[in-house]
Amino acid sequence: RDCSEELLADISAAADGNDASGVTMDVLNGIIGLTGVDPSQLAYYQEAIADADASLDSLEELQAIIDSVNDQSKDVVVSKGGVGSFNFLWLSLMSGLLAFRKANVRAVRPMLYLLAGASVSGQALANNAYFGIGAGVSDLEPNTEQSLYEVSEEQGTAFQIFTGYQFNDHWSVDLSYMDLGSAELENASLTPAVVDVDYSALSVGGMYHFEFSKDDACQRHCGLDPFITLGLSDLNVDAGTGLSEDSSTLVRVGLGADYALNDGWALRFMATSFSEDAVAFSINIMKRFNVSD
Repeated sequence: RDCSEELLADISAAADGNDASGVTMDVLNGIIGLTGVDPSQLAYYQEAIADADASLDSLEELQAIIDSVNDQSKDVVVSKGGVGSFNFLWLSLMSGLLAFRKANVRAVRPMLYLLAGASVSGQALANNAYFGIGAGVSDLEPNTEQSLYEVSEEQGTAFQIFTGYQFNDHWSVDLSYMDLGSAELENASLTPAVVDVDYSALSVGGMYHFEFSKDDACQRHCGLDPFITLGLSDLNVDAGTGLSEDSSTLVRVGLGADYALNDGWALRFMATSFSEDAVAFSINIMKRFNVSD
């Protein structure tokens, strides 16, 4: 028995009453000729039907709603906040520290080192290289305005691996990969009800080291070595079923400090902001190959 007309009448009544919670997959699948119905989009169909201006008493009008929802972006969006989420106070502090020490550093020197990099011997590169790994926590707040999900868990577990090259006492460059963990999205009306949004970042950037604890008896990397960092990150967001993925190249900012141990080993404490919705705090162990007792 073809119940399409009765089901369309029920949907029309739901649209008129702005309440489509009773429009189920059985209702939609029972309408002969209606195509492209996706179970994972049911909550979006219900929202669109409840908000529809038309009466939806014809197959063509309902089909237009289904097609429109299927074509709609449901991205979990990465914020493109320019310099991450550090507020003006942090940025002012980093700028002030840099200005305090700028008399001792020629700003163009790192660029000259980079341009001359091709002529540096392999042995010299090895002598000034460092490598490290670490872990920490992340704060993740994906923008879900284009979806029906809400963020239910913001804190993730972060893991990092990095390598770099030290030009001199103040300047270095590093390459890093960080798995920032996952944010959790939830909506009991959707299928699935819970979605994990995974964050990862591949970054390259420069560091300025202040070396406040350096003294005449220390050749390099003694005690506490605060630093700031600025670079670029390819921040990738891997969303779940029914959501689109997003990837953006953003400006990464960070600050932290190295604490020297023995034989070139050091601890690195670091706070890194990749975007307005992705910040990580990590503790790392690193080895400098140009330092030994």
